[in-house]
Order: sequence, then C-alpha cells, then structure tokens
Amino acid sequence: MFTDTAIRGAVADVHDAAVATVSPVEPGNNRTYRVAFDDGRNVLLKVGTRFPDLFRAEPATVGLVARATTVPVPEVLATGTRPLGAPFAVYEYVDGADVDWVGELPEATATALCREAGEHLAALHDVSFPAFGRVGVDSEAGVADCAEPRAPADPSRLAVVEPRPFGESLRRSLDRQLAELAGTPFADRRAALAAAGDRLVDDVDLDGVDPALVHGDYRLDNLRVDPDAERVTAAVLDWERPTAADPLWDAVTTETLLTTGSRTDRATGAALRSAFRTGYGGYPDAPTRLRLYELLGRLRLARHLGVETSGDSASARAERAEEHRAAFDRLLAGGSVLRDD
Repeated sequence: MFTDTAIRGAVADVHDAAVATVSPVEPGNNRTYRVAFDDGRNVLLKVGTRFPDLFRAEPATVGLVARATTVPVPEVLATGTRPLGAPFAVYEYVDGADVDWVGELPEATATALCREAGEHLAALHDVSFPAFGRVGVDSEAGVADCAEPRAPADPSRLAVVEPRPFGESLRRSLDRQLAELAGTPFADRRAALAAAGDRLVDDVDLDGVDPALVHGDYRLDNLRVDPDAERVTAAVLDWERPTAADPLWDAVTTETLLTTGSRTDRATGAALRSAFRTGYGGYPDAPTRLRLYELLGRLRLARHLGVETSGDSASARAERAEEHRAAFDRLLAGGSVLRDD
C-alpha cells in the first residue's frame, strides 16, 4: 500500500544511518513495518490505515503510560502524516522470545510474567478519567476532562471523547460474543449463557467505580518477553484502543487470558493466578462484577477455539473444547474457574 520510498521518508528523521531493509509485519489491524538500518538498529513503523481519525490516540497513550506508570512500553520516536498521507508513529523496536502460549514458557518465566502483569495493570489503573468510554486526543479538552494520573506526570491531552455507560458496553460485549458462538461446539449453551449473562448485567453495581485507563487485550501476543532478564516483560504493545473502563474488568480479563489459556494445566493455572493477584494486590469484594467479567473472558476464549487449537490434533481440539464446556457449566452453576481452585 505504501511505497518503499515513502516508508523510508517517514523514518528518515529518527536515525542518522541509512535504511537497509523494510519488512511488513503481520498480522494486525493497521499496516506495520519493521525498518532495519544499516548499522543494525531497528524501529517499528505503524500506519493508522484502519481508523485513521482515531490513530493519534495510540502514540499519545503510549506516551502517557511511559510518563505516568511503570509499565514498559516502546519509546515513541516520531509521529506524523507525511510522506505517507496517513497518520503514523515510529516506535522503538523491542525484540522478544518467539512463544505462542504462556503454558509453553518455563515455569519461572510464566510465573514472573503473570506477577508483572498484575503489577503493570495496578499501575495502569492509577490513571483515572471522569467518565467511561473511548479515549482519544481532544485538542479542545479542558484539564477536568483529561486523564488524571495519580502518579506525577505531565498533563495529558487524552480525554474521554465518546462517553458511554459501562453497563451498556458490557451488554454489547455479551450480545456480540454470544452471537459468535453460533456454529461452534458451544452453541447448545448459548441460551443458558445468555440468560445468566443478562441477569448479571442487570444486577451489576457500578456505583462508586472510578473509570480507569485499561489495556483490554493484555495477552502474550501483545507482549515482548525476555526469559533471561530480571523483568521478563520487555514491553507491552497494542494500545490502539485506549478506553476508560472498570479496572476490575481489565484485571479479570487479563487473568483469564494469561492463566486459563490453551496448554495451561489446572495446577499451573492456579499458580499463575496466585502470582497475578500478588502483583495486582487483590480484588474488591464485588461478586457480581467478578462473575460477569469471568463469563465475558471465558466467552472470549471459547469463541476463538479455532485460533487456540490451530495446528493441534483433533483429540487436542476436542479436549480444549471440553475444558470450555466444563468452565461454562461451572459458571452457570454459580461457581468460578478463577477462584475455585
């Protein structure tokens, strides 16, 4: 979509050396390129092709996270539109181990990864907003509308630009995910899951919940991991949809993705959950929110069964599907996969 000359021009000011190679990075919602210079340095060029008007929020969010929290993120080296004719950001390139599943990591690395995840989200959730909804760059936003990092930080121009009651967002997520179970091995549980989910959304109490900056997709695919480092999480990536939401939703979603994923047995999952909660500092006494967020997290895993088990044998796919069925049955009975181990 973009010429080699235009890509080279976009990164020309971030490094003195000449560009050696330009390599597309797949997959992703936007066009991304790894650019290698002839002195060995690499940078990542990300172009906002999917939602150009919204793209500016990503590098702004990465900058805010770098200033206001201890979450490791790539350095933002440049932003602009020329010569590509679309908004782009140039990031520091952070290398990492080639691992698909947390369950494939060495035990010590997986434990450290989950503990650090809890610590990172606890720090991230200290960045608050006055309302729930999509976060974006708003040049007209006043100080009262913008992010309020509790840690010292420069004022941010990020603000909630599309306010939405969080209960409405939860309802949309539930309906969308249940619809995507059609044609899956879990279609026979859709009606029961819909009834249970509807009750939870109706009963959830969000009074007193402070909207916080959330990641929403904190999983291994969006991390750079260095198993040999003191802190194994080298960088947290993919900030293209910054949102102000219930921090507990973000925490439970992350715990679900990291500790109940494919290739993680029950005992290992329990140990990883303990590490995550140690890092996060524990959850509030909010049983309805916890049950609802766990249900939404499990729906997310189940509807991606094909991705989870890509390349697996038929028996392995069937075994993973049965794990999801058992989890749904436990949730429908009022139990929990995350808290009953």
